[in-house]
This record gives sequence, structure tokens and C-alpha cells, in this order.
Amino acid sequence: MNDTSKCYGHVTAKIINKNGEKSVIDFKNAVLVGGRAELVKVLANKIGATYEQFVSRMIFGDGGTDGGNVRYVDADRTGLFGLTRASKPVVASIDATNTTQVTFTSVLGFDDANGYNLSEMALVLNNDILYSMATFSPLSKTSDIQIVWNWRVNLL
Repeated sequence: MNDTSKCYGHVTAKIINKNGEKSVIDFKNAVLVGGRAELVKVLANKIGATYEQFVSRMIFGDGGTDGGNVRYVDADRTGLFGLTRASKPVVASIDATNTTQVTFTSVLGFDDANGYNLSEMALVLNNDILYSMATFSPLSKTSDIQIVWNWRVNLL
């Protein structure tokens, strides 16, 4: 049996300032046990009466740090550390040259989540189970910036 199959992800955010300045941040994520369990259900055709095992949105919060340190995301987590400050739909696209990779894109517009120091986010399945989660250094969200999030997930 080959036990090298893995699922991992990487998040990239393009921050666009109203004055035209752009910057990029990126970081890794943790694929959660709940998300992996949902994938197993799909493979075993144990999905129930309705199919809900797809990523439908990204959620964002400001509880990803503790005392200035980025919190560790244990794979057993089932929710953000803090409150959800924004929930945005995603657009999914499968890479044409790597069919085991999907990218989920979501946009926090100029009017979304203003006044919060965002420091955590998660991909949420349509049945409200978190698939994966990431914490990062706080990002002060104001009406002066829009953020385009790209969350790439690879199945190896």
C-alpha cells in the first residue's frame, strides 16, 4: 500500500490599495480531519441524500494570534479561534495542467471586514464543515484595500 498520498494547500493574497499599490503575502494551511473525512465519504459514496462535500466559501476572523504569536492549527479544529468577521463565496478552478490541484478564489472587497485585524481563515464545505484552516500575522483590513485570496489545494 502506498502511504505517500497527501493533501496540502497554500494561500496567496494579492492586496490592492485604492491608490494602485499592490503587495502579495502567502502562507501554508492545515488540512483538517473533518475535511479529510468528507473526502473519504465522497470516495466511498457515503454522501447521503444530497451532495454537500464541496468548498462553498472562505471565512475570515481575527483570532489567529495569541499574545502576538500566530496560533498553531491542530488538524482536529472544527472552527476559527475567534469570531467570523467575513464569509465570502469562492470560485473553484481545476488546474488544466495538474488535475490534482484546485484553486479557490475569493475577494474581500473595499467594504468587507473593515476595522478588523484579520489573522485566520478557513475553507468551508457546503455542509458547514471546515476543510482546511490557516493562521497568519494580522492584516489590518480597511476600506483602502481589497484582497484577492487564492487558496490552492493539491492532492498528491
